[in-house]
Amino acid sequence: MMVTLTFFELPFTSQKSLLYLTYPSELKASEYQSSLGTDFCISTDSLVIKNMQFYAGSHFTFAFAGSNIRYLLNQFLEDSLAPQFSISPFIATDTKDGKLTASLLINCIGITDTWKSGGIKLNLGYRAQIQK
Repeated sequence: MMVTLTFFELPFTSQKSLLYLTYPSELKASEYQSSLGTDFCISTDSLVIKNMQFYAGSHFTFAFAGSNIRYLLNQFLEDSLAPQFSISPFIATDTKDGKLTASLLINCIGITDTWKSGGIKLNLGYRAQIQK
C-alpha cells in the first residue's frame, strides 16, 4: 500500500487539463490566478483478479479555487472562499499493448447543485506506445 500527501498551488491555466482539480465557472481566471490545496492518495499495486494485476486507489483532494497564499487570508475574512472537496477512485491495468485506466471524479461540495454541471465525471483512458 502506498500513501502520498501533496500540497499544491496551481495556476488556472494548468487546471484546464487536470482531472482531479476543477474550479467553478463563475470564477474568472483573470481575477483569480490559482488554486491552493492538498491531495491525499491511497493506492495499491497488489490487487489481482483472474491473473491480472491491477493498480487501484483513490485521491482525496481539498482545494480553495481562486486562492493563493496571498489571497487566502483576505478571502477568509471576506467569506468569499470557494472550497472544493472531491473523491476520485481509480483503477488501472497493463494490457498486451498498453495501459487501461478508469477513474471517477465525485465533487462532494454541493453535489446536488452541480449534478447537472459535472458533479460526477467518469474518465476512461487507454495508452499505448507504438514501436517500429
